Order: sequence, then C-alpha cells, then structure tokens
Amino acid sequence: MTPAGAALLWSGAIQRLADRAAHEIRSPLNGAALNITVVRSRLERPGIDPSSLFPFAQAAADELDRAIALVEAILALARSASVPIDLYSTLSALVTVTGVIARSEGGEVSLERTDEEFTQTSLEGNAVRGALASALNASVAGSARVQCRIGHSGERIAIQITGGAASGLSEEVSQAIRMAGIGLERESSGTTLLFSRAQAGRQT
Repeated sequence: MTPAGAALLWSGAIQRLADRAAHEIRSPLNGAALNITVVRSRLERPGIDPSSLFPFAQAAADELDRAIALVEAILALARSASVPIDLYSTLSALVTVTGVIARSEGGEVSLERTDEEFTQTSLEGNAVRGALASALNASVAGSARVQCRIGHSGERIAIQITGGAASGLSEEVSQAIRMAGIGLERESSGTTLLFSRAQAGRQT
C-alpha cells in the first residue's frame, strides 16, 4: 500500500470515529455548563450556604473530566504516527474514544494486555491506525461489550477484537487492510488483526 493509500484509510477511519464521538464531546460540555449556571444563579441569592453548591460544582468537574479525556485521546490520534508505531498505545487511545461511544449506547469497550512487552510494528503508521480504528468502529454497535486483547500468533503481534459486530467491517476496508500487509481474520466471534514486529531498538 502506498503512503497515500494508507493516509486515505486512516482519514476515513478517524472521520467516522469523530462523527460518532462529536455528540459525546458536546454532551458533557452541556452538562458542565448547566451545572455552572446553577452555581452562578444560587451564588446571587443572599445567605446561600456554600456547601450546598458542592454537588453542582462536582458534577460540572466530572463532566469536564469526561470531555477532556475524550479530547485528549482524539488529539493523541491526530498527531503524526511515530516510527515504529506502538500498537498498545495506539489501541489505548482508540479504546478511550470508542469506549465513550459504546457507553452512550449501553455497551462497553475494554482492553486487556497480555504479557507482550514489545508491541511495536514496522508497518506504515497510518495504515496501522486506520486498520485498528476501522475494526473497532465496526465492532461497536448498540449494547455490545467489546473486548480487545493483545497477544501473539507465531512471530506476529495479534490484536483480537471480540464481542462486537464482526460483520460490520466492509469488504472495501478489509481489502485495504490486507493491502497494507496486515493480516485479517474474521469469524463470527470477532476480528483478529496480525502485525509484523519492528526490530527491537529501532526508533526514528
């Protein structure tokens, strides 16, 4: 796959995620604004007990924390991919974003790391991010509980995504993932992505 093709795979995947996550950014900000409005309104009343405002202030802080965590994850994904790219940190950011989307629909996304200590791949960074984002986004549907697990299959790093809608990955995206040199196995129980390992110590 050419760098342009990899960039196209990634841009399409992150756009689909951003579209789904937009409401989950606005919702906590609206909640925080509402609670701050209540605090301001009550502060204008004479003789107000400051301690009575704590629940509203705490609720506003909690909502802001939710929004900040989501925005930070999206910003981390927006940065240029490092070479080699680390699968665990990339998947962690994607799980944060898709997890917020899933919870809003009654679902859940979790990440389990096994004893794999070296999770860097030599494959093109945008292709890797596009493959992971596409597979996760396709899996998160309704109240599904999606589990991600990093392990190995022979000499390759394996990422298993189970519990979601494995059939949601389009044939076009599946073909693009395979063209990038990423192994793709689809079963009724989920999707497995296979990545070649980067040489230990290689960093640019």
